Amino acid sequence: MSANRFTWFPAETTQKLTAQLTAAGPDARLEVRQQGTAMTLQVVMPGDATVGRAPVRFEPLNDSRICPPICPG
Repeated sequence: MSANRFTWFPAETTQKLTAQLTAAGPDARLEVRQQGTAMTLQVVMPGDATVGRAPVRFEPLNDSRICPPICPG
C-alpha cells in the first residue's frame, strides 16, 4: 500500500463496533485480521478456564474499504 492509502469502515460498521465493545465490557479485546485488501474486526470477551467458560466472539465486522479508490466524503 502506498503511504496515501488507508483502510476505513463506514459509519454503520463503527456504530456496530461501538455497541459490541460497550456490551463486551472493559476486559474485551479487539482482533483485527487482514486478508489481502480486506480487514475484519472482531470483539472477543475473554473466557475463564477456571469455570469452563469459553471466550465469547461477537459478529465479525468486515465492511472495509480502501482509499483510494473508495474514499469517505
